[in-house]
Amino acid sequence: MSGKKRLFLNWAAGLVLVLASFYLAVAWLWRAAENSAAAALKNQVVSALAGDLAEGNLFKLGTTLSRLNSYGYIRFAEIRQVRGGESEVMYRTSGPEEGFDRAFKDLTCGGGDRLLRLSGGVGVATVLPGVLEGADCTAAFISSDLPADLKTLKSRITLSFGLIISLLMLFVLLLTLSWHKKAMALEVAAKTAVAEKEAAIGRMAAQVAHDIKSPLAALGAAAKGLDIPEEQKNILEGALSRMQGIADDLLQRNREPSASAASSIPAVCSPGGIIERVLAEKRLQYKDKPGVNIEFSGASNEIKVLAGAKELQRLLSNLVNNSVEAFDSGGTVAVSLSASGGEVLIEVKDNGKGIPAGILSRLGQKGETYGKAGGNGLGLYHARTTVESWGGSFNIKSKQGKGTSVLIQLPRAAAPVSRMTVLLDDDMLVHMNWKLAAKAAGVELRAYKTPGDFNLGMETIPLDTPLYIDSDLGEGVKGEDIAIQLHNKGYLNITMATGHSYEKFSGLPWLKATGKEPPF
Repeated sequence: MSGKKRLFLNWAAGLVLVLASFYLAVAWLWRAAENSAAAALKNQVVSALAGDLAEGNLFKLGTTLSRLNSYGYIRFAEIRQVRGGESEVMYRTSGPEEGFDRAFKDLTCGGGDRLLRLSGGVGVATVLPGVLEGADCTAAFISSDLPADLKTLKSRITLSFGLIISLLMLFVLLLTLSWHKKAMALEVAAKTAVAEKEAAIGRMAAQVAHDIKSPLAALGAAAKGLDIPEEQKNILEGALSRMQGIADDLLQRNREPSASAASSIPAVCSPGGIIERVLAEKRLQYKDKPGVNIEFSGASNEIKVLAGAKELQRLLSNLVNNSVEAFDSGGTVAVSLSASGGEVLIEVKDNGKGIPAGILSRLGQKGETYGKAGGNGLGLYHARTTVESWGGSFNIKSKQGKGTSVLIQLPRAAAPVSRMTVLLDDDMLVHMNWKLAAKAAGVELRAYKTPGDFNLGMETIPLDTPLYIDSDLGEGVKGEDIAIQLHNKGYLNITMATGHSYEKFSGLPWLKATGKEPPF
């Protein structure tokens, strides 16, 4: 139970206890007052009738009761003589007859007084001290309004009770508002601290991404001259391209915070190709780790999903890493791809040590991690929220000693009609990144490094083809100048793929601007 709910229940229980105690005290006091009023009524009437009963004069008895009735001392009176268990009415006054049937029911000559609570008054049934000739006993029922001082007491008690309830409710309301205000202040402070921490992490990540771009470019150039098997060279170039993409993404998010949402907008892509590239990279990464096997089943380029290719590649890489890190001494990571109806299923399964049930239910939430020294819980949180933003689902199942399975369900998409896209950029790492993404999305990409090659290739390009041009093409050549020439020739879909913000090109309303991330 949360602290807020526990506090509320404690205060509610305390309030109910106070009100119940006060109510019981008031009820006891009121019962005592009614008993006192009934006893006084009985004594008054019996005293007035004592002489008439002693004489056995029924006429005088009725006259006395009528006089008491007319003076307002009593509301109603009835006298009965009891003989052999049966009672017979001897005299009855006018007035409301409320309660007399209950009063005489089962009344015996040897029984005690019977008190009745009536609306606005009290009634008492009693055996009179005198006995008329031929009767076992004489019984009377007398009802009367409450005395004025008792009515005043009842009004004051009711008013006090209502006032106490109002004061208690006001006290609880003020206390609740004060507590809520403090809780809100603490919540705002916590959110502010988290936002400041995330902003600091974002600035640091952007600085790292900026500083790492040059070493990545150098590594990319050096990789081209390495005398290594072609397969390993392709894996190395793919990894460098992905690192370049991550760095560009971090820089773009730092410049435009809204770009973080735009970067994961789903598009049609082939998960089979993405999985194969990730697993090829992971096999190379863990080739020196004894006993680690990484398997893939169900590959099919015909299966298409609605997802972000780059983000899918990133989260699959993290999931495979998590599986390998769960091995104490080797194990198998099995990745499978299948389609069922309108859904595509990607499962990453391992036979590692598993996750305790108490921790499993929290994984996927921000800051929750397990079994990783220095882990911050962002990997699984990012994976879950990204998959859900694509309209899919992300589920983790695990059993200690048996292993863990992560199942990703994504919306299936129809295979898109192949469409051409043209890129002009002097950075070969950008070329590699776009080619990998284009292949995964089934898009034909024509990539050019120099304006001269670009102009030659444009002779056969349709006017509605998407064109992406870098702003800084080297040797003082500006991509926006080329974009203007293409626009004048009738090309309709031109975008500046650059790190500059849109404001730099605001004077060209027909020109779009984006980062260096592939649009597919």
